[in-house]
Amino acid sequence: MPAVQCDKPLCASYDERPSSTWLVTVHLVPVKLKLRFDDPELERSFRAYHLAQSLRPSRVALVIGAACYASFLLLDAAIAPEALHIAVAVRLGVVLPAVLLLVATRLSAVRQRLPQLIGAWINLAGLGVLAVALASTGPAHTLYVTGGMILCQLGMYVLFAMRLNTAMVSSGALLLGYVLVEGVWGDGESALRAAQLFFHVAAMVIGITGGWLFERRLRDTFLGQRELDRERAKVDALLRNVLPGVIADRLKANTGTIADGHEQVSVLFADLVGFTSLASQMRPDKLVKVLDHLFREFDKLAERYGVEKIKTIGDAYMVAAGLPLSRPDHAKALLYLALDMLDVVKWTNLESGRDLQVRIGIHSGPVVAGVIGQRRLQYDLWGDTVNLASRLESHGVPDAIQVSDATLALLGEGFAPEPRGTVQLKGRGDLQCWLFRDRTQAPPSPFEAAGAWKPESGAFARIAGLQRGDTLLP
Repeated sequence: MPAVQCDKPLCASYDERPSSTWLVTVHLVPVKLKLRFDDPELERSFRAYHLAQSLRPSRVALVIGAACYASFLLLDAAIAPEALHIAVAVRLGVVLPAVLLLVATRLSAVRQRLPQLIGAWINLAGLGVLAVALASTGPAHTLYVTGGMILCQLGMYVLFAMRLNTAMVSSGALLLGYVLVEGVWGDGESALRAAQLFFHVAAMVIGITGGWLFERRLRDTFLGQRELDRERAKVDALLRNVLPGVIADRLKANTGTIADGHEQVSVLFADLVGFTSLASQMRPDKLVKVLDHLFREFDKLAERYGVEKIKTIGDAYMVAAGLPLSRPDHAKALLYLALDMLDVVKWTNLESGRDLQVRIGIHSGPVVAGVIGQRRLQYDLWGDTVNLASRLESHGVPDAIQVSDATLALLGEGFAPEPRGTVQLKGRGDLQCWLFRDRTQAPPSPFEAAGAWKPESGAFARIAGLQRGDTLLP
């Protein structure tokens, strides 16, 4: 049967179950008063949430309920000594199952059925009250039938905070048991028995009303918690897009300054050649598409190689390896990443008919890394290694990767860079540099998870909006 539609987040609907599942569900509440989400998946999530939230309180309630039930032996001895032997057996017969149920809550199968099992235990406790009442005489009988049964009725709604449907089934069974026992074995005056039934039903109505209000608030709380969790997930995802995961975790745990020294790190800078003049010839939307396309591909490569994108400045792209967690292959990771970046630019030119060029510089050494600022947080690097990597890029060769002696020494054997000789770097003097132009100068990639970069068919034209013959002019 289709779910009932309503404007409020909580509304009534019939329970939708697969036709292959033959289950009989007892519904004692009018459809308009049922507490059920229209979305079956949301309803299942709420029930799991309720079970998780009620497990610990239910254990505490079992202890309190069993202790109170056992303590009534003092009342038995005082007002019904003639039925003390029966009272002892009843108290033991109710308290012992409570203890066993408490221990059994460690089992997953028991936890899944805990509300039903607690309801059955409360019914057992109510029948025990009736048994002691029937064995008692005089005022003890009336006291037990009225007071004891009302305590059992209210306990399932207040002490155990059971879900409304489950509590109503248990409460109805308790009321039915009371009516049958009193009707067959009860011997009190008719007016007194009518009054007892009235108080019994009144306690049940009060319990139902309180249980309905409690579950309604619980469902509202559940929806609010889900929304809060979604917002937290969005914030966490955004934070991890801005900062490395390890740094994001540290920032959430501690609001103090985050600054670390790293002895061995490789830093890469990449920059599009002649981009400033190219930007003056392009429409703004085309310019942004070109950059977005290239940097998206660079981001994918950085993720594949497990290195950290630090930032972009205009058309410059900065990435580092060996932080925030150290790794011995940081120089190799950045070199193979740089080779893939060259392929990205070449393939973009092939599909777009453009002649984009990129310069790349890599240097290795110590850096200081940390998070600066309070607004628009940024994970950044400082130190001579960063400056030198930037100089290697700006003094580099188009469509080539320029590396320093320090980086080359970390690459190991098997690499055949082209010696460029001594290069005078601004602010640094002369430095011996080496050039990598393609994959033939490096051994096969040891990064099996990354492999060699391959373009998706037609993806570049679709993403960047660059078709062959498109001049990108206004």
